[in-house]
Amino acid sequence: MSKRLTKLLNQVELDRNENAYPNIKVSNIKKRVNDALNVIPEERNVYIRRKFYKYAVVATIVILLFTSVLAATINLDILRIFFVGDSSVIQEHVQTPGESISNRQFELTLEELLTDGNHTFIIVSLRGRNNEAVQELMNADSILIPTFSFEGHFSVIVEREIFERNTSDTRYWAFWISDVGESKKMTSRFIDGQHITISAESNVETLELTFEDQPNGGVVKISISPLGLTLHRGVRHNAMDSGAGYIAFVMNDGQTISLMEMMADGVNGRTLGLFDGEFRGEEYLGRTGEYEWQQINGHFREVTPLANIKSIIVGGIEYEINTF
Repeated sequence: MSKRLTKLLNQVELDRNENAYPNIKVSNIKKRVNDALNVIPEERNVYIRRKFYKYAVVATIVILLFTSVLAATINLDILRIFFVGDSSVIQEHVQTPGESISNRQFELTLEELLTDGNHTFIIVSLRGRNNEAVQELMNADSILIPTFSFEGHFSVIVEREIFERNTSDTRYWAFWISDVGESKKMTSRFIDGQHITISAESNVETLELTFEDQPNGGVVKISISPLGLTLHRGVRHNAMDSGAGYIAFVMNDGQTISLMEMMADGVNGRTLGLFDGEFRGEEYLGRTGEYEWQQINGHFREVTPLANIKSIIVGGIEYEINTF
């Protein structure tokens, strides 16, 4: 007798002797079950498999959608903090390294990173690993005594704490670092002898522009990306410095936007070296050859795709972007 039939007979406490029920046949039982399902066994297996695949596909789609939304939420902070407007065009370049250093009391983690090689934006977290460490962390004044330090050259560094993201044992900070050029090492006074490497490698589209026919034979070199601008201005030694003059962008929609208007709040003015839309008080880089070099840096108020810029006005001369 079939093992399956024997099991059924056991469950209903019937005699397991096959001869006791001469009219009961396994084939008849299977036929009645299949007739009730209105499907033959092979079709039933296919039907079951198809339902399984259907549910699996639906479950996968739900998981992917949830993951995408979660990733977008995680990556939203760094763009929301430093830019206004629609930043979706640069979203794919936001990295979540998750690199950490720690000791017995604290853990420092690089949460988010966005860079074009000249301008780097990061979010870091500092977590207390026990009650004593948490109390020390929460009472620390990052303004009075710097919590973080960086190795390497940079022109400007702006730090702000993300209070709304802090938790009971963790504090978060955001940084904008300009004139990066190469990877930087970051550490915290809470974790001695260790550092996190902040990479300057990027595939964000960047244009390198040189304008040599400036007033008094000056030279202006601009590195520009959707994130911001780095400008080097060379003035001939002993020449009268008339400045680079008015700097503006002519957009594809016909608007002309000054560089001052393009820059983020808190980045222009003395920090950027711009006054009344013109360059003044730039960082002095020294003399190379026949030029005295100065530099300014700034990130844009809104992420600005380079494809939206038709031309740039420097020193009163308009240059078509697509000619470089």
